Amino acid sequence: MEERAVVVDEYLQAIGQDRQSASVESLLRAHLSYFHYCNVNIWSEGRKPAELREPLATDLVGVWQRLKQDRFGYCFQLIELNYAALLSLGHKATRHAAVVLNTLHDKVDESWVVGRHQTHELIILEDGGLVDVGFGINALTGVLHVDAETGQGTCGDNQYRVLPINPHTRQLEILLPGSGGEWTALYRYDLRPTDDVKFMSDGTFLAPMPMVIRDSFVSVAKAQQGERKWLLLTVGQKGGLWRRIVQGETVETE
Repeated sequence: MEERAVVVDEYLQAIGQDRQSASVESLLRAHLSYFHYCNVNIWSEGRKPAELREPLATDLVGVWQRLKQDRFGYCFQLIELNYAALLSLGHKATRHAAVVLNTLHDKVDESWVVGRHQTHELIILEDGGLVDVGFGINALTGVLHVDAETGQGTCGDNQYRVLPINPHTRQLEILLPGSGGEWTALYRYDLRPTDDVKFMSDGTFLAPMPMVIRDSFVSVAKAQQGERKWLLLTVGQKGGLWRRIVQGETVETE
């Protein structure tokens, strides 16, 4: 427990937050401004033969050792750090596993979703608010509360909705500008909380898979002007471009 407290204290200091005055919203804004989503570690492990891949750290101490140096991580790492801080600050919250969809609502293939491994997590606060600092493009940049009747709500400049799929499952969708009213399904999540064992299993299962794992590209999501910009990088770009992005340098992109 002492190690976790030390990690949270160092984390809060790094993002400029004070234990006594930090709110959930200020914590999220500070986290998104300081840490960035980047899947380069998953990408690089996925290029190796299965027997040579190493599990990626999802335990709090291991995550902090990596993130305080690089200032980026993938979904499970970013969620674990933010979740620990929320609990330490006295907020009641739970983690929930999710299947990433990233497709138009009408294009969701139910036969594909069934049995799909849950490769993402989000946080649900005691009041039902959704928190997610681990997603890339179209990610929540604050706490999302939705109307009990319509299931819709706004976060930043974006409009979201939560659809009931079955008693234990919900689907988060976003209405993108210029979409002509078509909703995009981001992911489908379980209302039943994830315990530490499942969290570790979901977060590290990627390494021993026999196929190339999940991501065939390198992506970086950086918070800018109240939203998250997502840049996709080719293999040739990955050597320096993503590091310049996370270090806050201006990068010209087409």
